[in-house]
Order: sequence, then structure tokens, then C-alpha cells
Amino acid sequence: MSNTSKVEQGAVEPLLVSRNQAARLLGLSARSIDLLLKASRQPTTKIGKRILIPSAAVHELAENGSEQRIRPASTKPAN
Repeated sequence: MSNTSKVEQGAVEPLLVSRNQAARLLGLSARSIDLLLKASRQPTTKIGKRILIPSAAVHELAENGSEQRIRPASTKPAN
């Protein structure tokens, strides 16, 4: 077995990912990520104008999703 670390191999997972990166990883839209984050109350970090999501939170969303609905309930009456 090699003694090379994951850092040296370039296989280190970033600590934070953007909304778009999280969306690509989960196969969702950025808007769906926003709604999932709000529903599950996962932590986010704001650096400048960028909203970043901890990789651990992305993994948790992938494993557990959200127990609440992703889309907010419509306030318009059905026709």
C-alpha cells in the first residue's frame, strides 16, 4: 500500500461547496438546493456574496433529503 496521502493524490474533498456545485453533485437545480437547505436547516457560510455549503451538509442531504416537501405549498386556489 502506498504511503501517499489523499492530498498528494489530489483526491481531497473541499470543505465547502457552492450552491451550483451541490446541485450538480445531487442532480438538482440550485433552487432545489436552496429549498432543501431551508427545509432541513442545514448550515451555510457566506463569504462575500457567495453562499457556501459544508460538504458534510451535502452528504447529509444526499443520505436523508428533507422530511419536508421541497416545493413550498401553493397559495393559489386550484381551478
